[in-house]
Amino acid sequence: MTTIARPTPLSLARPTAELPQPAAEALSRLESAFPAATAELHRVERAAAGLRAGESTVINGTTVTAVSLAVAEAVTRYEVASARTAQLSHLMDERTLTVAEFDVLEHAQDVMAGAKASLAEAGMLRLIGGA
Repeated sequence: MTTIARPTPLSLARPTAELPQPAAEALSRLESAFPAATAELHRVERAAAGLRAGESTVINGTTVTAVSLAVAEAVTRYEVASARTAQLSHLMDERTLTVAEFDVLEHAQDVMAGAKASLAEAGMLRLIGGA
């Protein structure tokens, strides 16, 4: 499942300067060189931009959910810690973990628990396969 964070747009949070002319021209040439990709990018952006926080849609066969930045970060923390836990658990099948590896495993499990609690509080456990 893909998540889309909804931070405050930079244009609203902080005004930014326009691109220098050479950069704007280079971007225009790049978009012109790949019209199909640019059109697809704009189609996906329109579909995602129409979602409110917590809403989902399917884009090109992938479920996309608009979430806050805090929720997106919690999902990322959970996924990274889960992958690390799986790696270390696989090592446990082959040998005894070192003290340092066990500490890393314990930390990863703590991170997963914290991220899961954050997602539960936001009502977004479904993003990590929970209810």
